[in-house]
Amino acid sequence: MVGGKWIQGFFDDNLTDDGWWQISCLSRNGRGPDEVVAGFGTNVEIPEEKKVMEIDALFGSGEQLTPLQMAARSFCMFFILLALIRIGGMRIFGKKTAFDSILVIMLGSVLARGVVGASPFLSTIAAAAIMVVIHRILGLLAMRYTWVGKIVKGVRHSLYKDGTMNAPNMTKSAISEDDLRESVRLEINSDTIDEAKEIFIEKNGHVSVVKKNEEE
Repeated sequence: MVGGKWIQGFFDDNLTDDGWWQISCLSRNGRGPDEVVAGFGTNVEIPEEKKVMEIDALFGSGEQLTPLQMAARSFCMFFILLALIRIGGMRIFGKKTAFDSILVIMLGSVLARGVVGASPFLSTIAAAAIMVVIHRILGLLAMRYTWVGKIVKGVRHSLYKDGTMNAPNMTKSAISEDDLRESVRLEINSDTIDEAKEIFIEKNGHVSVVKKNEEE
């Protein structure tokens, strides 16, 4: 692109007296030369816009992508997402609290738009990076300040203790007695809830069971 116009032109057959050639540039509508660009010999500098065109040809733009363009986007996005996860820390997929699940869902949603061309590729990467940074900062603050942890991660609740079920907490957590007995079977491999000293619903939604000591 020269002077904001696409080169659809041609080399003039006759060189000028000083050995220079001329390129006639036609406008987009092809209504004749709009300007003439001079050069010498065959050392033609590739316009910056042409390099951009080559990148667009590989990754495409908009939602009308070829299979090759979408494959190229997926290839790049895989390693970008892997780098973001490393930056964010392994707890993103390890703890599985609501705090972590929100990030996983949003990362998948936002980055998928970049793969299919629904949103600009670089914009989706920038948005994902911001979310990972926010998650990382809140995680560090929650580690330092308990009250921050309670806000962003929540708190555990006791559902059963010493033979008594905590009905208000069970209702709040939507956990039934059958759910408690199921957790006892899975956690301590017991058919009776009497062998459980206390049962909690943890911050990540998992029901944990504390088994009674043998002397209890």
